Amino acid sequence: MLLSERELHVWAVPLDDTTADSAVLATAERARAERFRCPTARATFIQARTALRRLLGDYLDMPPQAVVLSRDRHGKPRLGAGMGALQFNVSHSGRLALIALSRAAVGIDLEWRKVDFAWRELVPICCHPAEEAEFHDATDAGGRERLLRLWTAKEAYLKGRGEGLGLPLTAVRLQASAAGWRPRTEAPWDDGQGWWLHSLPLPTGYLGCLATPFPSPLIRFRPWRR
Repeated sequence: MLLSERELHVWAVPLDDTTADSAVLATAERARAERFRCPTARATFIQARTALRRLLGDYLDMPPQAVVLSRDRHGKPRLGAGMGALQFNVSHSGRLALIALSRAAVGIDLEWRKVDFAWRELVPICCHPAEEAEFHDATDAGGRERLLRLWTAKEAYLKGRGEGLGLPLTAVRLQASAAGWRPRTEAPWDDGQGWWLHSLPLPTGYLGCLATPFPSPLIRFRPWRR
């Protein structure tokens, strides 16, 4: 499979196989899977990682078992040395996983709307001070939905940067633009101007956001088939 310069492929992977086969996983990945005490969590990991390996194998034209994966200094998964410049990011929630592939850095986050959480307690943890005012008069349903969208967008951005939660969510402020949300940060070395955030059309019950270092990407959404 080929990717053009500003093209991104987003694969939707259903996590519905409770007897997932780990045959294509590396030894370390199978050992990691065995450490999950919850059978559902174990199956989720195996399915998502198997789909990732098979997709990377298709794009790199090699068997999935031959794909070498490593992590950068912040723990973000990437291809091992000598495997090429293809970039990817993975997120899963509920019974769905999303795998984004690009020729440039990319971040993706997925959240299941049905998860319950005390959103009012999370506002000062997730929001930039300028964003908190948007929640003052929010209803429970409205505040919960707004915070989940904000969380998803910021997570995608931080994953794209490769820092995870190394940069506090409260240091990131989102602003709307014609090409999608733009992050602004209070970190003096990086104000986020090189990133754009794009909401994804997903099945009912899910929220998703994609982070790219360029505006107006060509996003191709595709269902994963085993």
